[in-house]
Amino acid sequence: MTASHAAIKIAVSITLASASLAAAAAPLTPAQRQQVSDMQRMATLGPGAAPAKRGSELAGGPKLTAFSVGPSVDAGSMDAQLRVDLVATDRLSQLNYMSVTATSPDGLQQVSTGYTTGFPSSKVTSAIGLAFNYFHAPGTWNVTQVILYDVAGNQVIYDAAALSNLGPTAFTVKNETWRTDTSPPTASAGKVLTPHVDVKSVAAYAGVQYAINDTGNPKASGPSYATAQFCTLDFANCIYLSHSLTYAGLAKATMRPTTQLYAGYPAGTYYLYILYSTDWAGYTEYLTGADFGGETDFSALFPNGHTITVTN
Repeated sequence: MTASHAAIKIAVSITLASASLAAAAAPLTPAQRQQVSDMQRMATLGPGAAPAKRGSELAGGPKLTAFSVGPSVDAGSMDAQLRVDLVATDRLSQLNYMSVTATSPDGLQQVSTGYTTGFPSSKVTSAIGLAFNYFHAPGTWNVTQVILYDVAGNQVIYDAAALSNLGPTAFTVKNETWRTDTSPPTASAGKVLTPHVDVKSVAAYAGVQYAINDTGNPKASGPSYATAQFCTLDFANCIYLSHSLTYAGLAKATMRPTTQLYAGYPAGTYYLYILYSTDWAGYTEYLTGADFGGETDFSALFPNGHTITVTN
């Protein structure tokens, strides 16, 4: 078991989210947001990417050297984006991914984005856009987390306190057309589309399907993104699946997170570890499987099984 997967296992006991499939709105904890960032990175870069190695800032490793946030964003305007400027360096390996998260005044809404550097680089200067819409509450928001990753999987996390040492984290969200949605999405009717995947000689897809209900309160913002992580029970290997939607306002949608496993991918039985869903308002549902000490019995959500068996 790698150090990164051991850390993932420990993270289960830190703070877990909803105790049922219909949880009340609650912000992700820093540990959960970190885990989601890891999942998004692996789903984006593909199964060949090195798993994250969690830890404090490494000598010569990923380092944020400059940080600034735009003063405001009009969430009610077309294609609203907040500009976040970052400069990062890495002398151990090369940077290939970073994520940025901002949090609303009441702490319940979060806007996050992942950014690939394209070709890995030892220095990255980037303007990253955080997308806002008319479901995001007006007021003073803050950038609360930046995570840097390199090719080797080294990961450095900057929380709000660390970011404030580099510059102001606060910005103003204006929204004269604010449409309130205070209810998180909820998952139901799950099915593993590929209970058995053979990658002996060729690559093959792995995927799941489930419904997301977003009733909204009073108006549904609609599901926007889903990611799932399957792992062997010893955390030696994991599979990362993702799916995003581009249309807002749906009260119900079918999500089909997927990925392609390369030929020779490690064999074993992979159990559903985390199922994460978010809506366009930035509310989330984060479920952790009972097989790993979490609170969710995925056999209820996935009655036909919640495992993927890989053979090679």
